[in-house]
Amino acid sequence: MNTGNSDDLKRALNRLTGIMQQFDRNAANEKHQLLHHLSNGTFQPPDLISYHHCLLFLTAYPQTATLNKMAQQELKRIAGLAQSVYLGKSDAKRNRLTNTGISGTAMHVSFSFDLVKWLNEKFPDQVSIFSCDADEETIKSVFLAGLHRFEADRFREDSFTLQQLIRKLKPKSAGSDLHWLLQFLDHIPVSHEIRSHLYDSLKLFITISLTGPVPSLTSARSVPRKTFFHKTELIRRFDPDSELREKKAAPYKLAARDKEHIIEAARMTLCALLRETDPVTHANVNEVELFDMGRGIDIALYPMIHEKKLSLESYIGYMAFKNRVPIAYGGGWIFLHRSKIGINIFPALRGGESSYLFAQILRIYHLHYRVKKFIVEPYQIGKNNAEGLRSGAYWFYYRLGFRSDKKELQKTADHEFMLLKQNRNYRPPLHIMKQLSGSNMELNLAPGENYPDESPEPVSELLTRYINEHHAGKRTESLKMDFMKLKEGKSERESILKLQRDSRLLEELKQRLLVPGRSIRRM
Repeated sequence: MNTGNSDDLKRALNRLTGIMQQFDRNAANEKHQLLHHLSNGTFQPPDLISYHHCLLFLTAYPQTATLNKMAQQELKRIAGLAQSVYLGKSDAKRNRLTNTGISGTAMHVSFSFDLVKWLNEKFPDQVSIFSCDADEETIKSVFLAGLHRFEADRFREDSFTLQQLIRKLKPKSAGSDLHWLLQFLDHIPVSHEIRSHLYDSLKLFITISLTGPVPSLTSARSVPRKTFFHKTELIRRFDPDSELREKKAAPYKLAARDKEHIIEAARMTLCALLRETDPVTHANVNEVELFDMGRGIDIALYPMIHEKKLSLESYIGYMAFKNRVPIAYGGGWIFLHRSKIGINIFPALRGGESSYLFAQILRIYHLHYRVKKFIVEPYQIGKNNAEGLRSGAYWFYYRLGFRSDKKELQKTADHEFMLLKQNRNYRPPLHIMKQLSGSNMELNLAPGENYPDESPEPVSELLTRYINEHHAGKRTESLKMDFMKLKEGKSERESILKLQRDSRLLEELKQRLLVPGRSIRRM
């Protein structure tokens, strides 16, 4: 293969990165020429990673069918190059590609018991134990919890590594060490919460080989859809209020295998980014939904299985796809008509239509779950979050209509935003941004309506007081109370809408906690 001059390839890659967000005819022609030139080259890990990012963006935001095809072909080729480098003799190059999420490489990661179980069941040949960071006493205590007491006696006095204990206990027919360990933990007669805690205490890291059938950042996609081509420039400016009130959102008719597919795509995308969220890990396949929001944007919603649902709030996760490419994830914590929310855009896809994308996410929560007030918590905008401060996250939400929930901070923000508009080079002082990130930001889509606007925290405080005063702190007794079963037999969406329609249930719940013996109607 003609590898080309490395300096020429770097210049071509830098140029492609510089124009990939431009969409006039000249840009299309130049993208075509640059892709053709780059397709004849090989890359060292840093440039390979940068090129992979660029190709993902071009696939999510294709300008023409030809460019889309070229980008997808190059993604496959780059995955082959990455695998060759990864399997080569250079440890430095292998380490540089580890945890990048590119097909043909590997991840060394730590996830929850439930997610690792799923990975082992789904991809048994590509998942294995990498390391165990727990000390030997902790390792021994975990195993003693699962051994027969007569069997355990011979292990009490000595210390063992995880590998030594597995070697002594695992039968030859038990499959991989990871498979056996997961089964061993699964058969310990304790609650699922304690079992998960035992697993967590091992501080286990696993290796995921992103080969064969395993989706990666290179290959994970949502269900098939018609490609949206960007014939004009990206949407940078739009009327948020008008966009959020747009009623059009087409639900996909999903078969069970489609729902399983978008759960798998979300799980593996997050895994490839070293991340995990409860709604995706514990997604309820029967309640997963996917909506076409226009311009190639699809949004998948992930309610959780019943065992993992929150008692009062409803934690609904989402993943956004752009022309089938995973582009962002997050979740909404819904209670009555309000929802805490935020967005995490994947690094390779930043700089696109980020504000417009988030507007669509807000819109689907507004339409589907009837959310009227959105809340962004301080961490999202920079409190104890250096990246949030540097990125100007506060202004991202401000431009969409979010405002600080304290009037004095609103005035400060309005003044700083005016200075930003007057001078594009102006940057608000760090101490002001820290001040602005000190409280919630809110977006009220129904300022003229008198709707219940409460958080669940006061109810939780009442419950704690009730348990202490009327059950002497015994929480097992409180679990028998009828109001703890408000969501039984209902989908998460049904529970949300029911409580919105009959908010008196919340008042009855409070009274039940204040007046022992008083009953509450079933939802």
